[in-house]
Amino acid sequence: MCSCDNNTPLLPDTAIAAANVGQSARVYYQLTDGSLATQIYQRDDYDQTWQWKRSEKSPATAKLFTPLAAIAEHDGDSLKWHVFFLNENNVLSDVHESGGTWSCGSLCNRNIQVPHFSKLACSWVASKTLRLYYQGDKGQIHSVTYKDKCWQSDCKPMSTDASLLGTSIAACQSAEIDQMAATCGIQEHSSDSVSATGIEDASSHSSISAVGTNEYRFIFFTTNQSKLMGQHVTKSGNTTSYIGKITPKSCIASLRNKVNDDDPDVIRVYCQRGEDNDMSKISEYRYTQDEGWVYRGNI
Repeated sequence: MCSCDNNTPLLPDTAIAAANVGQSARVYYQLTDGSLATQIYQRDDYDQTWQWKRSEKSPATAKLFTPLAAIAEHDGDSLKWHVFFLNENNVLSDVHESGGTWSCGSLCNRNIQVPHFSKLACSWVASKTLRLYYQGDKGQIHSVTYKDKCWQSDCKPMSTDASLLGTSIAACQSAEIDQMAATCGIQEHSSDSVSATGIEDASSHSSISAVGTNEYRFIFFTTNQSKLMGQHVTKSGNTTSYIGKITPKSCIASLRNKVNDDDPDVIRVYCQRGEDNDMSKISEYRYTQDEGWVYRGNI
């Protein structure tokens, strides 16, 4: 396992990925030496408060400016955290961590080489069935599925229409979200009862992230004015609101969690805010029903 070097700077405009189970969360990003670092949100053993800390670097051998995707699952009595990236040959690869121990995954054995401009996204589409999305060289969005501890390449793209080359990709349950080639509008491919509509003011090659359920969806994107926006989609309609500042090329990652089952959802968004031109930090915005969107500082 690599040792933790808190002196290695964060890579400007790094990809950002996030995963959680309840309040326990991880945010992944790349450092200037190419390694992948992790910010862990966990309860402090001493005073029982929830705090962020940087953990050990992963064993991932990722290319510089790799796209990232992440997801978590219960693995027996522990949690397993999966991180997906492109290696130096643009081959889909993964590592996973459980109980503080990192292991290399088997995805690279499929030898799925993708274009250098492809982004990544992943989600659970059924119990113990994970889907990882990427862009093909003709612009269509493809996927590979992990089921019964085996990776299977899906033979058909999500749509016959080509998406914007280099589009950001978001995934939320069975939905895949990307940017259209013709208009740069944000489109959704989904069988869910709610669907994104009318997002036409996103900047070209905006980062996209999404969280939600079958009842609602939050989709996050940036505008040409470097504004972080969120569209709240429900069965009765959708509303788009301003969240806060963001650097022009920042990636976006988001999480949804509940403190208790009966509590309303809490939504967290991570990006590079670039306060005072400081590109060395990742910032957090948080949404609750009572407070709306609030800037929470750097993690």
